[in-house]
Amino acid sequence: MKITSSFKPGELIGSFILGLGIPVVICIFAAGLLYESAHWLWLPFLFILLFITLRYRLNTFPVLDETEPHRHQTVSVFKIILAFFIMLFCYLGLGQGLWLYQSPSYDEQGQAFFIEVALNTELIWALKLALITWVIASAIALAMAVRHSSKISELLTPWTTRYPQYGLVVDTLVMFSFNLCLLMFLVLGLTELSRTIMAWFNFQRPVFPELTALVTTLVLLSGYLILKVKKRNMALVKKPVSLGRILIAQLGLLTVLLIMAQAMIVLFPTDWMLPLLKPVKNIFAELSYGETWVSITLAFAIISAPVLARYLARTLTTFKVWQAAIVMGGIILMGTLLLNALGSFDLNAFTQFLPETRWVPVSLENIIYRVGFAQILLFLSIVPILLCFIYSQALQMALVDLMPSHLGKRLRRLKEIWVQQGVLLFFIAIFYTFLAQYAYFFLSTFLLSWLTLILLWVSVALLYSLFISLIFKQRV
Repeated sequence: MKITSSFKPGELIGSFILGLGIPVVICIFAAGLLYESAHWLWLPFLFILLFITLRYRLNTFPVLDETEPHRHQTVSVFKIILAFFIMLFCYLGLGQGLWLYQSPSYDEQGQAFFIEVALNTELIWALKLALITWVIASAIALAMAVRHSSKISELLTPWTTRYPQYGLVVDTLVMFSFNLCLLMFLVLGLTELSRTIMAWFNFQRPVFPELTALVTTLVLLSGYLILKVKKRNMALVKKPVSLGRILIAQLGLLTVLLIMAQAMIVLFPTDWMLPLLKPVKNIFAELSYGETWVSITLAFAIISAPVLARYLARTLTTFKVWQAAIVMGGIILMGTLLLNALGSFDLNAFTQFLPETRWVPVSLENIIYRVGFAQILLFLSIVPILLCFIYSQALQMALVDLMPSHLGKRLRRLKEIWVQQGVLLFFIAIFYTFLAQYAYFFLSTFLLSWLTLILLWVSVALLYSLFISLIFKQRV
């Protein structure tokens, strides 16, 4: 059953308009409420985590794949802890990367400045985001285990049983949101990598490319068509390769094209490129770079939770609920203690903490691209993500589990979808080149609106079903 065939034409058009309209309305009239809802989204899931642990402590996580070799529980625990630190590292790399490519802001006197966050403050914020993601994912993983479900929409029964087409919409939004955020993160790294390579060869130019984005756009569009990127990558689908291998193939071609665009900008005669080096007026001057940075990183944390939940459910097979809860709760406790070590935090300070930004005047030192700690951290944070998609079968199958039902539950089908969505890499790169961080702000805010609504809905449905099961002494 496909989404398009599940709706009548009028229903499909209405759903499409509603799907676009709700995030727009939220962003215009309730942006603050959206942020607060996402910021506190972990709280109902914490109650769900405790409720399931106490009520279903003797239930066992189901074995999802009989063909996988049996792992010792100690190995599984080690993999879970490693997953937490990889997630923390990626959030830190994402945050650092978002500061590298910004147009200057101006104070009341017209003085140009960039906005930054101190590294220790950013580490605290990344750790807070990791804990938010972990609490939500842990609760969803336990709920999936006791209800023997594999999709987010299955946690909304019986509503999605009566209206299965809307369950498909929910699953599509969850999967597409993660895929798009992953591509955004990778494009961020590739853009910096192309500029870093040019800097290594001592070809310097202003950090923000202004209208040179036009050159990049022309190179990316023509390169995608001339190199037949989709056809090349589709050939990999028929081979026994991992999702990570397909990602690397897509990223390799995009990196080559980005380097070619950078080379054209710095190697072409100055007279040709001089008109393109004029600053572009910042049409989003009313938006604070600091606020957009906070919103983007929070969106990535919320959107990553469902995928992490499925990974946890697959990794903790054969664990009892109380054993899994101890592992997950232990990591939450470890993260909380680490927060205390970083800044003497209590629970109240943790829930209210927001990173403070600082102004850095624009000067020759920071307007010329230089390779530094932020770039290295961004590159290093992308490496474990690619390695996980190459070597972690549990992570790849977690994505397969979240696929909408009409797409099937096969890894090869997921590979085809990733190849088909490869064109998004190029469009995101173009979008990011033109609008810098604001491009990610608009995309992530749109996705955050839907994911927050879906997960709030899931939390209410789970709390209701758990409460009913407690009253009538029934299984979930």
